This record gives sequence, structure tokens and C-alpha cells, in this order.
Amino acid sequence: MTDKRVYLLFQAFLCILTAAVMIFGLLSLYSEGIARKAEDPLASVYSREILTDYFYRIAPLLFATLGSALAGILLGAKDDRADRPVPSAALKRDPPAARPARKDRRVVWQIILLALAVLFIVLGILNGSMMDVLIKAIHICTECIGLG
Repeated sequence: MTDKRVYLLFQAFLCILTAAVMIFGLLSLYSEGIARKAEDPLASVYSREILTDYFYRIAPLLFATLGSALAGILLGAKDDRADRPVPSAALKRDPPAARPARKDRRVVWQIILLALAVLFIVLGILNGSMMDVLIKAIHICTECIGLG
């Protein structure tokens, strides 16, 4: 395994780790916020102080990931196999019946992502985030832009 390949694997690992830490951290912040909101209905789920504290905890990992990506760009580390043309023999080996299965898989993933998007929109409406966004939009329109 070449040094470039090891570096790219390390960079991919850092990106996946950063995404996982951010997702699970924000989900835990959300669950803690919901618990606070159950005790005090006027409390917000997120606050600037809580999110700032969370960012400071994950900042080293985030900056390491960004620094790794920047170093990779500056050093020109990229996967050489991505630039190779696909040999025509490899295209002929694929049976025609296998091609629609790939398209079907893509459609399934699109449906799953659409369902997740709808689920998160509904969860946002149910936890009151929609009203917060509406109130902020009204304030922007009436105070900053001058409508009304």
C-alpha cells in the first residue's frame, strides 16, 4: 500500500469519524433539550451557550479533519484510479440484466432519503421548530426589511 493510499484512507476515516461525532452529539443535545423543555415549557431546545460549548468540545477533531483535507489538496493526494478510463472489456462483462438493478437501487435510495427528509420535517413541526422559524421570519420582515 502506498503512502498516498494510506493518507487517503486516514482522511476518509477522519471525515467519517467527524460526521459520526457531530450526528451523535447533536442528537444527544436535542434529547437533553427536549428533557429541559419537558421540565420548563418556555425553555428552548438549543441555546447559544450549549451549542458553543459543544463546538468547543469537537473543534479539535473538526479542525484536524479540515487541516487534513487542506493538506491533501496542497500535496495533490488523490486517488489515481479515479482518472483511469473504464476498459471496454469491463463494460462488455456486465450482463444487460444487471444494469436495471443498479437503477432500481438508486431509486430505492432516493425514496429512503425522501422519506427521511419528510420524517425530519414532521419532527421539526412537532417539536415547535416551525413556529420558531415563522416568528424569526416575521421579525426579519417587519424589523429589518421594513414590511408592515
